[in-house]
Amino acid sequence: MDTEETDGQPLRPLISKPAHRGTEAKLRVMLELYGKTGRIIRSCEIAGIGWNVHFRRMQSDPVYRAAFEEAEQQAAQRLEDKVYEFAEAGDAAAAIALLKRFRPTQYREHTSIEHSGSIDLVARMKAADQRLIALRSKNDGTGTGS
Repeated sequence: MDTEETDGQPLRPLISKPAHRGTEAKLRVMLELYGKTGRIIRSCEIAGIGWNVHFRRMQSDPVYRAAFEEAEQQAAQRLEDKVYEFAEAGDAAAAIALLKRFRPTQYREHTSIEHSGSIDLVARMKAADQRLIALRSKNDGTGTGS
């Protein structure tokens, strides 16, 4: 695993399972870029790894997934900071759409749907069966529905 030092501190492990030589370093670059840009595929391209490597690690490696979630929070914070700049300039619509992606619990539309009355599902299914039998009888020419 990649254990180079940064600022005199050893890097914490990024992946829990051994990988090909250089993979962890490339994933580390990818996550750093993603934390700055919020763009997965572009970050993978620049880091020199296939996006499928990232997605496989997301599915199989909880250590990597946690590191990705941390990078995602960094991207969301950068974006949130930009929203304030856009709002001051008078255009926040695009940034808000992106915030809904990164922080859906804070920025999603809050809606509720209420239904009053009842639906007699059994009766509706029987009626649909009767229509189907009638249609078959008409097409068969038998008139029996069988």
